[in-house]
Amino acid sequence: MLHRFFETTQPIHYALYSGLVIVAGFTSVFWFEQLSFQTVTTVLGLVFLLLLTQFILIKNELTQNSSYAFMSMSVLLCLLFPDVFSDWLWLDNLLIFMSLRRLLSMRTRHSILAKIFDASFWITIASLIEPKFCLFFLPVFVGVFLWARNNYRFWVIPFLGITTVLIISWVIQLYFNIDLLPRLILSSSYEFAGSYVLQLHWVSILLLSFIVAGIILYVGSIISVIHKTRAKYSVLFFYSLVSVIIFLWLDKNQTTSQLLLFLPTVLFLNYIFTSSSNRVLKIILVLIPITILVVRTIFIL
Repeated sequence: MLHRFFETTQPIHYALYSGLVIVAGFTSVFWFEQLSFQTVTTVLGLVFLLLLTQFILIKNELTQNSSYAFMSMSVLLCLLFPDVFSDWLWLDNLLIFMSLRRLLSMRTRHSILAKIFDASFWITIASLIEPKFCLFFLPVFVGVFLWARNNYRFWVIPFLGITTVLIISWVIQLYFNIDLLPRLILSSSYEFAGSYVLQLHWVSILLLSFIVAGIILYVGSIISVIHKTRAKYSVLFFYSLVSVIIFLWLDKNQTTSQLLLFLPTVLFLNYIFTSSSNRVLKIILVLIPITILVVRTIFIL
């Protein structure tokens, strides 16, 4: 059966899903764009982001042995082409994923200082590209509260990570005449674009619906969540919440901004897939991301 293929994770899945993004990416390059450093870097960057997502999911035991989340993420990433070539927002998301990886690994309670610093470091760099991403410091402080709140040093480390990036940025700006620090103030409008919300794309509305359903499901079942895993799901809850806020706040290309919504959506769909024993429901869940991709491709062409 179709759903059984996604109930395991084998090397063939890595080759298939990575290949899907590569084929979709370079097809979009030759069809809509032209081969350049930015287009090649974007395609390869998204493949790395896909593999990093799978690493985060497996390392934190969020997918069991299923490859459904891996498949869903790869299909959703294909939605970004060709609009993703117009900016570097994917790089911001990659930095946030690297931060999330370090943040979730705090649950082992090993090298907590280094992990808090790394998470803050990546978020600060992302904020230099798009200042609104500084909101992702909220999950960092949530992680500190959940795993290391009794030591005052852990509360100071995020500010040390911020200061380190600012000093490095200042040195680069001083010696290479590249304006990095002014981006935090001048490069982005901080006004909430209400008209942008009223013009949401149907894909955005669908993704937001899945995330809202996931948030409601989490809040409703928080008491029954095992205490050992409650902390990591709480961090993911605040990560999803911040992702939605930034998505609605960004006044950018809506298609590329949808990348913010992919991981929360995948987490919700994967939870339903792995917790259900209904074969029909699992087949429907497999077809959801594929159908979204097919319909959007038809609209583009």
